[in-house]
Amino acid sequence: MKRKNKEIKEEIEEASTLTRKLQKEMKEVAEKMLDKKALSWEEKKKLGDILETQQQLQKNMNNIRKDVSEVFSKQSEYQHLDENILKKQEQLEDLFEKVMTDEMKEMFKKLEELMDDIDKAKLQEMMDKMEMDSKDIEKELDRSLELFKQLEVEQKMDDAIKKLEEVQKKQEKLSNESKDKTTDAKELKKNQEEIKKEFEEVKEDLKDMKKLNDELDHPNELGSTKEEEERIDEEINESSEKLDKGNKGKASEAQKNAADEMSKMKNILLDMQAEMEAANETEDLKALRD
Repeated sequence: MKRKNKEIKEEIEEASTLTRKLQKEMKEVAEKMLDKKALSWEEKKKLGDILETQQQLQKNMNNIRKDVSEVFSKQSEYQHLDENILKKQEQLEDLFEKVMTDEMKEMFKKLEELMDDIDKAKLQEMMDKMEMDSKDIEKELDRSLELFKQLEVEQKMDDAIKKLEEVQKKQEKLSNESKDKTTDAKELKKNQEEIKKEFEEVKEDLKDMKKLNDELDHPNELGSTKEEEERIDEEINESSEKLDKGNKGKASEAQKNAADEMSKMKNILLDMQAEMEAANETEDLKALRD
């Protein structure tokens, strides 16, 4: 999934580059047409290049829509997604629908027809309109890329919270099992090592989330869970050491402490998530006004 998301971001960036190329080509042709009654062979070739760039852009947008739709379908198939994430997915799909509208496609079709029977005034008018529309496309693509990146951050946050909740439950269960005099210390140690491994995955998710957040044009203000992570690691290591010595009672205490710290850490992440969602709702409203 991580690789597919990277591909989608690259596709959006490529589409944005093609849009800028389209603007440049249209501007050049429009400027050359100003003082001429008829188009030269070179200018007709330039119009052909514009149509080729537009076709490539249209192909790219179709691929992006297809890839985004596949990613979202797989995510909803394998996991229960937060309502805010589903809302963002719909918002992103709506943005892609605004890029390369039917009206824009129709204009390119007319441009192709006008190349054979040139009406300079009509062509000039159309080129000006298309240049303005291509600027709108670039703006929508920039918004789409930023929204897709924000969606990645929110999904990573949601994944980390859900994983941490599961690890916390396992740690509490292990603490209760360690109190039982009949349980085997080696088996408890094995379970503790598994929990440690799962907690490492939570920390990796949070690292990935912060890295993705740094890629945003306007990064979210994220707090830190470093202290909680360090305390959890200490308690987990303490638990393993006590189990090695056969001291299940002390191990149970350390395990309970680790579970409590996980609960604190989860609440910090939930607060971060709520603040991030509130801040982005404000940004969305601002974007709508603009």
